[in-house]
Amino acid sequence: RRPVIFIPPFAGVRLEQRLHDRELLNPFDLLCQRDTDGKWIPAWLPDGSILDALRSQCYIENIAMPPPRGVEVRVEESFDACMWLDIDRKDSLWGEWAEQLQAEGWVQNFNLFALPMDWRLGPDTWAAPGGAFDRLVYLMEHAVSISSSPAVVVSMSMGGPFFALFCSQHVSEEWKARHVHTFVSVSGVYGGSSSPLLTLFSGKWGSLIPGILQPFSLKTARTFASLPWLLPSNRVFSSDRIWIRTKSKNFTAAELPEALQLAGAFFSANRTRAFASLAGQALAPNVTTFCFFGSKLPTIEALEWSGDDLRGPPDSASVGIGDGTVLAESLSACMEWAKVQRMPVTNVTWDYVAHTDMLKWPPVFKKFYEILVQ
Repeated sequence: RRPVIFIPPFAGVRLEQRLHDRELLNPFDLLCQRDTDGKWIPAWLPDGSILDALRSQCYIENIAMPPPRGVEVRVEESFDACMWLDIDRKDSLWGEWAEQLQAEGWVQNFNLFALPMDWRLGPDTWAAPGGAFDRLVYLMEHAVSISSSPAVVVSMSMGGPFFALFCSQHVSEEWKARHVHTFVSVSGVYGGSSSPLLTLFSGKWGSLIPGILQPFSLKTARTFASLPWLLPSNRVFSSDRIWIRTKSKNFTAAELPEALQLAGAFFSANRTRAFASLAGQALAPNVTTFCFFGSKLPTIEALEWSGDDLRGPPDSASVGIGDGTVLAESLSACMEWAKVQRMPVTNVTWDYVAHTDMLKWPPVFKKFYEILVQ
């Protein structure tokens, strides 16, 4: 059996926290747990209890980079932390896929692996010595050595450009030939998305964060380097396409750093400039690739303000077509790799299947399994 390696998406690995005399940032923090007596406890996602619901803003504040004084945060270094978003194993990410593979004979830590990487960081940190890319090198070399077969790597959302960038810039063609059999990208974001753009201007994280907590999530999100990397790119979309509309000015992808600065998101603006070239054909991994994604769903496009003040959330948004999270052009940008790489690229689409629902739709796993055993 070929080894399988899962690459998680944004917010797709559980985080742990250890608290010692945690500082109070605002009156709401009086509800926060301030000390864990040296123990590591869940930080993302918390355990779902009523008490944790009351402390939700504490958890959001604690995973900022850097965290509040008196808080330590780390990635939970386990296979399970990449499979299930919660410790009770009720909210599956790859969990159901892993269970099906195990039922067919795959064995965790023999030919079934995952990369617990810090999804809050960005490409520069992942690529640094000892970073997530080096850890993936070690993981894949270990997996291939004990199973005597190159690996099938499967990614979700941000995990797609993560692995593509790893292949295009971090390892040699000879290394890939020995260690990568196939890359299966599920809902890959190869030209950015307006969903993280909305997060950086409003604090909205899909359906994960209720409106009352978005002021807290806005501040935290603006400390992550990963989100600016996922903003719309003119490497995929036309350079004159508008992503932000205000009363007196429109902003293209090249002008998004200016808009972020006007909103007070200075770190996000800096990272957007730094990562602008890491999209589209620049990510071509030159490995056999299958791009899986949903289609034909209304998907947020340009953010719109009735005035000129970008320091508040948008008043409305225009809508395009994609998978409900990522526009079609970004999802299908991997097909452009065929113009610049030798190895084949194939796309497989499912109409009306949403971004994360791909992992719950049985035909998607069935197609992945066919590729895995062929």
